[in-house]
Amino acid sequence: MLRNASAPVASALERFETEFIASLDAAESAGHPALKASRLLSGKRLRPLLHLLAQGAADPERPPEPGAAVLIELLHIASLLHDDVVDGTDRRRGLKSLNAAEGNRFSVLSGDYLMAKALSLALGFPDPIVTPALSRALLVMTAAELKQALSGGAAVVSESEVLEIAYGKTACLMETACELGGRLAGADEGRVRALGRFGRHFGLAYQIRDDIQDVTGDSKTLGKPVGQDASGGRWTLPLVYSLEASGAADRKACMRRMARRTAADVAWIHAFILRHGGAEAAERKVDAELGEGVRQLSGFPESDCRSGLILLCGRPAFGRTGTAPGQEKDAPEQLPDPERNSAHTGFGTLRCAGEGL
Repeated sequence: MLRNASAPVASALERFETEFIASLDAAESAGHPALKASRLLSGKRLRPLLHLLAQGAADPERPPEPGAAVLIELLHIASLLHDDVVDGTDRRRGLKSLNAAEGNRFSVLSGDYLMAKALSLALGFPDPIVTPALSRALLVMTAAELKQALSGGAAVVSESEVLEIAYGKTACLMETACELGGRLAGADEGRVRALGRFGRHFGLAYQIRDDIQDVTGDSKTLGKPVGQDASGGRWTLPLVYSLEASGAADRKACMRRMARRTAADVAWIHAFILRHGGAEAAERKVDAELGEGVRQLSGFPESDCRSGLILLCGRPAFGRTGTAPGQEKDAPEQLPDPERNSAHTGFGTLRCAGEGL
C-alpha cells in the first residue's frame, strides 16, 4: 500500500533519490564508505514522501520538487545514527547498525556531519523559509531526546509527557515536512497549518505504533531488537496505559522493575503490558491520531496526492486495511485547531515547523 500511496509522486521520488545520493558523495570522501553503504540510507523515505504528497495536495497542478525532501531525510538519518548510539542498538533494518559495525565515535561524527550537511544545503536553498524551519525541527528533536534521557527509569511519566516526547522525536519532523510542502507549493496559511497538523497527528501515530511493536512485534520481522524501550528505561504509552489499568501492588512492582531493568524485570514488564491491555489501549490512540490527521485534509480539493496522504493512514504499518480512520461515512468535520504546533519540551517552548515565517 505504501507503493500505491507514493504513485502520484513517483517521478519526484526518483529525482529525490538521485539528489539524495549526490548529497552523500562528499560524505563518502569526508568519512568512511560504510556511511554511504549503510542500510540507513535505503529506508522507506517516508518523510520525503509526506513532503512531496503535501506539495501535491496543496497545488495539484504543480509538479512537486524534491529539493527540501533531501534535507529532511538527511536530518532524519542523522537522528537515527545518534539514536542508535544513545539507545545502544546494534541492529537496524536487519543488519548491524552503523555504531555496531564501525563504533560509536564514527557513528556520532557521521550524524554530526549529516546534520551540518543538511543545514549547509538549506542555506543555499532558493526559498529562505527552509533553513529556520529545519533548524527549529532539529532543536525540538534534540530537546525531546534530552527530556527522554532525563525522564527514564523509575520516575513515572504521564501520558502527556510521553506524547510530548513522541512529538519531538518523530512527529515534529513529519509536521515540518508536510508544512514545508504546503509553503513551498504556495498554499495559503490555513492550508499550510492543516498540512502541518496532518503531519503531527500522523507522526504521533507512527511513533506510538513503533512503541507497540516493541512489545508485540518480533525482531526478525522488524529488523531490530524488541523490548528495547523497557530495557532502556523508556516510558511509552503501552506501559503508561497498563500502569493506569493495574492495581497498587502491580504499579509498585512495575516502578521497582523499571528502576532495576534486569533481563527478568524486562520480561516481567512485557508480560505486565500484555496482561493489562496497554498495547490495545495504545492502538486506540493510534486510531484517534490517524483519524484527526485525515480530518485535517477535508478542506483540500480531491487529488491523487491528497488521496495518497489518506492512504498512508490505512497502510499495513498501522495494522490497517481498507478505510482509513476519519474516512468513515458521515465522519464529523474537524474544526480548526487552536495554536498547537509548539512543544513544551522542558527546555522552553519550542516551535517546530516554520510558523510565522
